[in-house]
Amino acid sequence: MKNLLADYLDFPESTNLEESLDVIYTMEEEIKDLQVKFKISLTEDCNAPNADNVPMTVHKPKQKIPDLPLLEFSGKYEEYE
Repeated sequence: MKNLLADYLDFPESTNLEESLDVIYTMEEEIKDLQVKFKISLTEDCNAPNADNVPMTVHKPKQKIPDLPLLEFSGKYEEYE
């Protein structure tokens, strides 16, 4: 907002800035109001539940994958090329 205000203030003296400045100040007030409303809605809607009141769910696998036999490395790189 300060950059916008500085840009408006760089105009020549003959330029009517009253309306533009009023718009900027109104926008600043609206932005501040929106920030407050946003913070309030975040605190109301995003309250994290306590660890005490959340039931713990343990998921057990329904199917088990069979074990795969692994090759043993004998130390001879030529066998694996």
